[in-house]
Amino acid sequence: MLTRLRAHTDRRKLYSDTLSFVKEMYGRFLAKKLPLPLPFRNRVVRLNLNSEAQPVFARIGTTDTFIVGEIFHDNEYGWIHEHLIGTVRDVLDLGGNVGLSVRYWNASFPELRKVVVVEPDPENMAMLRRNIEPLSIDIERVEALVVSHDRPFWLDRSVNAAKFTMVETPPEPGQQPLPTVSISSLIAKFPDGIDLLKIDIEGGERELFEIADQWVPRMRNLVIELHGDLGQTQLRAALDGIGLRFKVVPSPNSRAVFGAFREDG
Repeated sequence: MLTRLRAHTDRRKLYSDTLSFVKEMYGRFLAKKLPLPLPFRNRVVRLNLNSEAQPVFARIGTTDTFIVGEIFHDNEYGWIHEHLIGTVRDVLDLGGNVGLSVRYWNASFPELRKVVVVEPDPENMAMLRRNIEPLSIDIERVEALVVSHDRPFWLDRSVNAAKFTMVETPPEPGQQPLPTVSISSLIAKFPDGIDLLKIDIEGGERELFEIADQWVPRMRNLVIELHGDLGQTQLRAALDGIGLRFKVVPSPNSRAVFGAFREDG
């Protein structure tokens, strides 16, 4: 009980006002999927953070509130800074979710000039628009699934409404496929190369590994969340197969997240 109280007290420091903290805690409570007709589920709320000049927005009772905590309280990406190669000016963010990672890049990299952020879920993209609206850097939003080559895909939420999997057959009759975008067309948006590539695409990274030669040589730093049976061995094999030298570093926060930092210029 005392440990939990300390954790809540520490989390309160994330917010500039008590109401924002209460909203987050209530959102976490709702996200436990209690079968109760509780109010405000899925309502969009404003959260004021001490680290951000402008508020962030989250859907209460969804994974949004957990992501706020992971990025801004747990400092999910903080560990990569000591390993980064060169200055980060251009970022390709695959799996932008509700835009909080873009907010983090903007706050963390003073020389940031361009972000291309890709998110296939229309509801997440609507939230992403709200969260990146205050930013003055060049941000291109791409609402599509990232694939190795163009073909139809659908989102399947039948297991978990808060998360999705990508499937190549319609999960429901008449459901329309989502737009797709090839990794090569995204890479082409960065003629000078990519300073930081973030990949969190719910298992879609598997097929990107199969064409690693098309994108790995164009990046200097990578942070990736692996899904299913993919792990450090498969990541290492994909990178080594290109003939370039990368330092692979596991995240101290998650066994599924890794960084790869180019060592050969």
